[in-house]
Amino acid sequence: MTVEEVKLHARIDGADDDALIAGLISAAVAYLDAWGGVLGRAIMEQEWKVYFPCAGEHLLPFPDVIAAAVVYDDASTAALDAEVMAGGWRVNLDQPGWVTFSAELPENRLPLCRTLIFMIVAYWYGNREGAGEEDLSGAPLAVNAIISSLRWRRL
Repeated sequence: MTVEEVKLHARIDGADDDALIAGLISAAVAYLDAWGGVLGRAIMEQEWKVYFPCAGEHLLPFPDVIAAAVVYDDASTAALDAEVMAGGWRVNLDQPGWVTFSAELPENRLPLCRTLIFMIVAYWYGNREGAGEEDLSGAPLAVNAIISSLRWRRL
């Protein structure tokens, strides 16, 4: 997503606020993305690493897993199949080890996420004095509706 795309969406002319808009784009992505983001999932492909101290079936902390591998405590390695089951993506380990996995939002959900970022940036730009990252209460209803549709919840 570029500053020019956001300016087109928000109907902003001139280059005076380009640095501000770039910062708002970064803030919107940080607000939404990954572990601490309100979506609770990776937007762009990201690699994560988690240690499981015992063998067995383990739940990964993110959805949309595209690849997973393990380095066991005995230094052996293996590719893993991440399976979607109730509650999220799971892997089976033969022994304790570090699981490295990649996750990213499915391609068919990216246009909706882009629209969400456009809307959040436009809202924050137009309400610089009174809008904070944690307060989207005055944003268009579509912002919260899109967040709800993209947010990952464990069952």
